[in-house]
Amino acid sequence: MSVQVLRDGTLRAVALLYALCSACGEANPSPIGDAESAAGAQAVDPPSADPGKAEDTDASDEPAEKVSGPDTGGTAPTVTEAPSETSTEMPTEAPSVLDRTQWPAYPEVVFPPENPYGEDKAVLGKLLFWDEQLSSNDTVACGTCHRPAAGGSDPRPAEPGYMGHPGADGLRGTEDDPKGSPGIAACMEVPDGAPMPLMDEVFNDGPRVGRRRSMTVLDAMFWNSMFWDGRVDDVLRDPITNEVIIPKGAALEAQALAPVVNTAEMACEGRQWDMAARKIAAARPLALASELPADLLEAQQSVATYSELFEKVFGDAEVTPVRVAMAIATYERTLVANQTPWDLWHAGDDDAMSEQEKRGFDLFVVKGACSCCHSLPLFGLPALVDDGFHEISWDGGGAEMGMDRPGNYTDPTFRTVTVRNAGLREAAGLLHDGLAPGHTLDDLMAAYNEEPVRDVHMCRRALELTDQELEDLVAFSRNALTDPRAKSEQAPFDRPRLASEGPQP
Repeated sequence: MSVQVLRDGTLRAVALLYALCSACGEANPSPIGDAESAAGAQAVDPPSADPGKAEDTDASDEPAEKVSGPDTGGTAPTVTEAPSETSTEMPTEAPSVLDRTQWPAYPEVVFPPENPYGEDKAVLGKLLFWDEQLSSNDTVACGTCHRPAAGGSDPRPAEPGYMGHPGADGLRGTEDDPKGSPGIAACMEVPDGAPMPLMDEVFNDGPRVGRRRSMTVLDAMFWNSMFWDGRVDDVLRDPITNEVIIPKGAALEAQALAPVVNTAEMACEGRQWDMAARKIAAARPLALASELPADLLEAQQSVATYSELFEKVFGDAEVTPVRVAMAIATYERTLVANQTPWDLWHAGDDDAMSEQEKRGFDLFVVKGACSCCHSLPLFGLPALVDDGFHEISWDGGGAEMGMDRPGNYTDPTFRTVTVRNAGLREAAGLLHDGLAPGHTLDDLMAAYNEEPVRDVHMCRRALELTDQELEDLVAFSRNALTDPRAKSEQAPFDRPRLASEGPQP
């Protein structure tokens, strides 16, 4: 699907939602801006479970090659001509929500021309993503906080013995503790030596815990900014020279640079990217992990150190932060969760969704007005939306950009997270802090069914759904938007077992 097709399909969805969702007051927000941010980039169909069928490409001026996409169960139906971008006419009668031709299909994945898809690069990125050796003390990988079976987020807050961030009251073990991801324990970086442990004033000698939930990495390639507060944009800059490497469409690359030098995630105090790069270059890939998938095992056994893999992918053995980020982002762009029941239904399989899930989909679009912000087909937006669950919030999200610490915010804003695979994330909490009313889909829908604490955005109102309607809406959100491959961690969501997970029970 080209960017134009995505734009046209979204315009059809906008027109439909304009007619259906009178409570929204305006047309449904769409991901057009994200698609257009990558206009002119390499447009590539999502890699299949066997990306080895794809040929490597380079960043030349030659036309980008297509990579075979996964089979979603059929071809999406032909759609009617979209309204022109300049037209102001909107339909006065709404077509049926179950008329699948009104909805755009899952978009194709776009790779920046400066970082085109390559099979070897994707495997290198997969190795790096799951390697705890990227952290200062070998205890945290990217994948530690982003596991497919947990919907691309962190399952640990739901595990016995977990203790979160102390939250607003400054005390751990109380009800206001955000369910953030544990990072590494406090330490001091020692150049080319073992880290020196430190005592943290809050977490003592245990892992530091962030104050927000890990966002999902699944389908994240479509967003033009990252994190709950959108603080990372889509420009890739070399963290050592500050040179702009990719001027647009590189939010994944830019985000991948942050955790490696963040002391709440993977870094000791004093760590710089040049130190991390030297450590990675000398490390044996996934030396600490076990139960490696076949592609990772083959790559691991073919070399002694990461530098040899970098030479194979980039032409020489130099390990740089930019190359690390490019490889990880390439892997992340293969995490395409487009085989949910909704996607299969959209592709023509009428039985892919149950009757209850179809009723829930209708509620999601019409009476529930969920799609006003969680727009199709991605069921989310990069936009930051005012938090209507708190009168005053300790965590301001986007409102505290530039602030050194949280305070009392009357206008907290957070990303409109995708509902895709929310059913896999809810055990550890859905919203930015993982607390009620966003702990589970059930209590989240119940909260939306009541008057908001603050009237903050166009769709935020009491839904007044019946108990049966709430059940239907939850069933759709929990089941019809879950990709079974992610749930079972099958390709492309397969992974090794981390050392920090311990032996298989």
